[in-house]
Amino acid sequence: MDAGTRAVEALYTRQLKIDDYWAERTPGGYRWWADKQAQSVEVIGHEEGGPDGAVGYLLSVRTDVVRGVHLDDEMRAKLNSEVMSFASMAGMVYDEEAHTLSLGSLVRIWDENLAWLTPLLGMAAVLQVHEARMWAPRLAASLGAETLISGHPDHGVRAQPDEMAGAVEKLVMPTGRENSVWSDAELQAAAKGLEEEPGVLSTSLAPDGLTIDVAFGDVPSRCQVLNGVKHPIYGSGLLVLQALPLAPQTEPEGAGLALAFNGIELAREPLGYGFGSYAWRDQRMYFIQFLPNALYRMGLVPSLVASCAQRARSLHSILSQAD
Repeated sequence: MDAGTRAVEALYTRQLKIDDYWAERTPGGYRWWADKQAQSVEVIGHEEGGPDGAVGYLLSVRTDVVRGVHLDDEMRAKLNSEVMSFASMAGMVYDEEAHTLSLGSLVRIWDENLAWLTPLLGMAAVLQVHEARMWAPRLAASLGAETLISGHPDHGVRAQPDEMAGAVEKLVMPTGRENSVWSDAELQAAAKGLEEEPGVLSTSLAPDGLTIDVAFGDVPSRCQVLNGVKHPIYGSGLLVLQALPLAPQTEPEGAGLALAFNGIELAREPLGYGFGSYAWRDQRMYFIQFLPNALYRMGLVPSLVASCAQRARSLHSILSQAD
């Protein structure tokens, strides 16, 4: 069994403990209903060139949010400022043909990262269920859309949600009421070894976390790993904020570009670890991701920084080819 299939099965059986009655198998994985909005967990492709020539499998987690969406500049700006700027482990993906918005996370899985990356995917899936239920009525009202409700092909629409739909309130939010479990000492220790990472230009410590400059062509992209900033929904944890040195845009243009980048990184090709969202803030493009305290794993910081460096390289390459 390949790494992608093993990750899908681990999520189904151990991480999320999916109820077979409310799930259907698909060619690349499965689709299930924790409530009235479907979530798909699927391998959507593979790539050569992983560690020691390993094959990397692109594993997508997508949750339906709203349909009947016809975005104009004002709506893009609202989506950017009210939702995308406060991302956790997923971002909004707009399907222009279907006129839908969904939450998406996308990562590249191979044997080497399977063990530690699968729990992150499980948390991303749980947070997506919560955020889809939370954002759908708000976005339906503000965008003139409707909640993307669906049902199991054999059993219809759920009358009662799965216990997974309430996992965030019961298990995630309570852990965020205390200080971040990512300690200053852990960030300091990580900083010492990061300067040898490919693409890392410099590292420095600040009172609320770690700042790393990574190469974006000939200029730096600043990545901040912050343990002193609370998420408005999940409280304490670890915020990774990557500023990308792109040309100035108007707010509508920047918001549209952020949504387009989400369509690449969260739906087609993971440029780093696709947990989070692009957002246009303060006249700059950012990739924003937040890991709640409940997800704490020792040793994650270097991998998150490596992801920032990979994102900077990949996005610079894409933009250079477009020019």
